[in-house]
Amino acid sequence: MNPRLSPTPGFRSRACFTKSHPSGFTLIELLTVIAIIGILAAIIIPTVGRVRETAKASACASNLRQLAAACLLYANENKDRLMPIQGKDSDDQQVTWRKLVEPYIGSRRAGNSILICPGDPIRSYPVSSATGEWPASYGLNPASEFLSQATLLGYAGSQSKTFSAINQPSRFIMLADIGKSSGGGGTDPSTWVDGRNDQSPNYGYARFPWGGAFNLEWSVWPRHGGNKKANAAFYDGHVAALDLIEDLKKHPDGDPLCLFDNH
Repeated sequence: MNPRLSPTPGFRSRACFTKSHPSGFTLIELLTVIAIIGILAAIIIPTVGRVRETAKASACASNLRQLAAACLLYANENKDRLMPIQGKDSDDQQVTWRKLVEPYIGSRRAGNSILICPGDPIRSYPVSSATGEWPASYGLNPASEFLSQATLLGYAGSQSKTFSAINQPSRFIMLADIGKSSGGGGTDPSTWVDGRNDQSPNYGYARFPWGGAFNLEWSVWPRHGGNKKANAAFYDGHVAALDLIEDLKKHPDGDPLCLFDNH
């Protein structure tokens, strides 16, 4: 039998002499972590911004889809007549389409939310239930009144045309994002400034580049796609994001590819 081993006198475990190190980061480790966080932030923050912009554009498209459906219901109940920019309400008052559309979108409160684009930075507008100058980010194509830009006036005043008069509903804009341009007459939408204020109401129309001219008051407004695109609803009910230069300015009235004139 082997004798039981016993510790050598004076021997101590090596662990007894191990020095303890303070926990925490060294300066190099801390700087590395900060650098990594900075890189991640540079990647994530723009992505979050794009996601937010996409969500706003989607909500705007939903608004326009509901408004287009409401305008088509109006036509269905009014002998095929398109929603006019201005018309008479049940009290025989002159109002804009924003007042006329109210019965088809549920309520005044619903109308206020549907008529405002989530991407619209302007949140305060003139409001008058009598004239229908409601808060709104969208305008109706005045060609619904005339169906020809050659006879188009600054704002509508005649009876609207019938739906059956539209040649290509899927290629004829009904509603679109609008804004009031201020300063200069440039053609690059990214340089435009929204010049709206509480004293400058919009009466319900959306201006398009008739004759190739743009930057007019209450023009179709590029608040989506990096300030290059505007959402628009067509007379077949679909909604599309349009590039103001490629889809609109380059194809004015008279062009076979024009989307805002009946042809």
